[in-house]
Amino acid sequence: MKYSVILVIAVTAIALILAVVLCSKIKRQTFFRAAFFFPATLSLVTIGLVFNEIYYRVIPKIGKSLNIEMLSKNILSSSSTAMWGILIVHVWKSVSIPMVLLIAGMQNIPGDLYEAAEIDGADSLQRFFRITLPLLMPVLSVCIILVTKEGLTVFDYITVMTSGGPAGSTQSIAFLIYENAFMNQKFSYAITQSVVIFILVCVVSYFQFRTSRKEE
Repeated sequence: MKYSVILVIAVTAIALILAVVLCSKIKRQTFFRAAFFFPATLSLVTIGLVFNEIYYRVIPKIGKSLNIEMLSKNILSSSSTAMWGILIVHVWKSVSIPMVLLIAGMQNIPGDLYEAAEIDGADSLQRFFRITLPLLMPVLSVCIILVTKEGLTVFDYITVMTSGGPAGSTQSIAFLIYENAFMNQKFSYAITQSVVIFILVCVVSYFQFRTSRKEE
């Protein structure tokens, strides 16, 4: 739950900021949109393996050369920091799709609303919180539900990068289901856990949709 909450907040906030920036009049807009969408085209396993090498070889070398103790060791080797290492990779990968959905939602907002607000003296922040954000609530709801599901069922990154370690500090529900079913041969137990996570995702989705309808 902790992992999912942090993931939802980070991905939603970053995706919203990027969507606002990339919908503004900036140079090379198409290039930046493609660059930020690029992580979505990569395999989860490939990303996990690449960042595994970055955490194991690149960052410790940089930390030692700069004499920064915090960066001198592999972030995945400590039970207190391993979750954050996986979370950074997950956020980097998962921002792309919500960003595209939010850009599409912003492009569907009538420009007349912004013009009328500007004539009435509303600044950019007021236009964002009074027009953009309320009209993006349906899209934001979908993004939050998708990212919540990703957080609750995270498996690939953990399998490739830590295998649930060190000392079980990165063991997710999905990895626990896999471990019980295919390593410990506890199939009935794993099926029960799968049903529980399914119900949990449904409950979270229901309350999220209900909240978004109230906002609308």
